[in-house]
Amino acid sequence: GAFARAALQTYKSMDFELEGFLSWGSGGIRNFVTAVLTEHGLPTPSDSYLVKAYQTFDGNRQAPLDALDCLCLADALLRSVLLQGPRSPRRHDFGHGATVGEFCHERHAVQPAHHAGDGWQLPGDVAKWFPQDVAHWATQVLGLPVEVGALMVAEEIQGSVLLTLSEVDLEHLGIAPFGRRRQLLIGIKTLGEGRAIRRVVAATSPMA
Repeated sequence: GAFARAALQTYKSMDFELEGFLSWGSGGIRNFVTAVLTEHGLPTPSDSYLVKAYQTFDGNRQAPLDALDCLCLADALLRSVLLQGPRSPRRHDFGHGATVGEFCHERHAVQPAHHAGDGWQLPGDVAKWFPQDVAHWATQVLGLPVEVGALMVAEEIQGSVLLTLSEVDLEHLGIAPFGRRRQLLIGIKTLGEGRAIRRVVAATSPMA
C-alpha cells in the first residue's frame, strides 16, 4: 500500500544511476533501509541486524538486491521494528523476538508459491494472479524493467485488476515512457483474449 509506494520512491532516488539494483558494499542497501524507516519515524536496527536481514534475502551470496527484493526487505524490517516496540535500535537482536527470517517466511507464505525448480509457474487463470505474479509476468514475460514489477507489487495490482487497466490507468500509475505502457497494454490484451478463448472452449466442451 502506501508504505510500499513510499519505499519504491525512496528506492528510485537511491538508484539514481538506474542500475536496477542496490548493493551492500556501496552502502546502497543500508542507506535505503535507513531512509525508509526514518521517513516513517522509526529507529534503524543495528548494522549487525541489517547484515543478517540482508543475508536472509540474499542467501549469503553477497549479491545486489533489485527493487522487488529491496521492497520486501524494507517491509520485513518495518514489521520487525513495529512488533519489537519502541526499543533502542542497538537492542535489536536478530536472534530474539520476531526475526526478519520469520517475516521472510511469512511473506513468502502469503505470496503465490508458483515456483518450479528455478522457474516460476504462473496460474492458468490470470484473475487468480497475485501482485508478485503480475510483477513476474511484466518483467520476465514482457521483458519490462524490474521497477515496473515493483510498481505492480507496491500498487497491489492483482490479476483481476491487471485485466481492467487502461492507458489512462497506466499513466496515472506513473508508467513511462509511452513504449512501456503500450507494451503492457498489448500484453494485457493478449491475456484477456486467451482467457476469453479458454472460456469458450470450456463452455462448448462435451464435458461442460
